[in-house]
Amino acid sequence: MDIKQKIAAAAVGVALLGGGAGLAVAMGGTSSAATTDSTAAAQGPAQKGARKPGAQYLRRVVHGDLIVRAKDGFEKVAYDRGKVTSKTGNSFTLQRPDNVTVTIKVDGNTQYRGIGSVDELTVNKPAIVVSKDGTALIVGQRNGAAGGGAQAPAASSSGA
Repeated sequence: MDIKQKIAAAAVGVALLGGGAGLAVAMGGTSSAATTDSTAAAQGPAQKGARKPGAQYLRRVVHGDLIVRAKDGFEKVAYDRGKVTSKTGNSFTLQRPDNVTVTIKVDGNTQYRGIGSVDELTVNKPAIVVSKDGTALIVGQRNGAAGGGAQAPAASSSGA
């Protein structure tokens, strides 16, 4: 696993840590999937699926500039969530809920979750991206398979 992959994995881990439902919501879940504060409090911590304090804020994240630990110090990455509005060749455009449009490039080191490549990205469907300097490290989008849960990473074509 090269440094970019480690950074991407760490960034996704940070983004998902307190908001277990954050990925589901970020990847196209509906607001009905979220529980209210009073419901989460009534469930108690022992119940499966109970929310941790602060999770209601993390699942609302649409953009974040993260500083993550890397092998040689620290690296800056960006987390973006929104709807794919277009894709061409080795890039795509994401419209975030705050009405900011982000164009993101992909390369041979980009990893995918829920899809196998940029060609499988569906326009007008939600996606999440962790990127560095405008190039995606990880792109995630639900592929519509039954269950809709997180999927194993696609096999990398690089020898890294």
